[in-house]
Amino acid sequence: MDRKVQEITAALLQGFIFDIDSKRVLTLLKELCLDIEAETWFRNIKCGRATMKALQLHYDGPDESKRRKEEARSKIKNVYYKHEGTLAFEKFITNLYDAFQILEKYGEPSYEGEKLRLLFSKSQNEHPEFKQEVVICRSQCLTFASAVVYMKTVVTLLFPDVAKPKSRRNMSSNKASKELNGVDISDLTRWYDSNEIRK
Repeated sequence: MDRKVQEITAALLQGFIFDIDSKRVLTLLKELCLDIEAETWFRNIKCGRATMKALQLHYDGPDESKRRKEEARSKIKNVYYKHEGTLAFEKFITNLYDAFQILEKYGEPSYEGEKLRLLFSKSQNEHPEFKQEVVICRSQCLTFASAVVYMKTVVTLLFPDVAKPKSRRNMSSNKASKELNGVDISDLTRWYDSNEIRK
């Protein structure tokens, strides 16, 4: 155990220094949680340590961990990759990975074989080349990370137009629109009076 950890574990939970630290922690937590839901969970507590314990119990206690695990299992059960138009492959694998991370955090890790099985069984795009690439990936990739990289490359090559993020429409570059709400907007460098700005 290093010196810093020893100091923390040996710290007294009473006395003058503890009281000063407790007030400082309480002040910091009150500032951080001002006007948000978390404030409710320690409103009547006057000790920084007790405040932190109350927040930990509420936001990461046994009931919350059960809820998060159930949510992760549900996410794994209900997420499928069928086409870039319905759910992008990137979003699909991010959902899977996030669920795996949550389960691991709460003591239920998914092993590589299970991660790979879920990745392949839930990749249900009917494109013939995609299906063929899933078979190749299954035989070549031994880890979830390597399979994800392989399949991301496949998706980019097979669906180049859909896989690219769509650029947002830029109003200033729209040459057809020279007027907006009766105000000439063709010259973006000109000064607009207050009436034009309101329109």
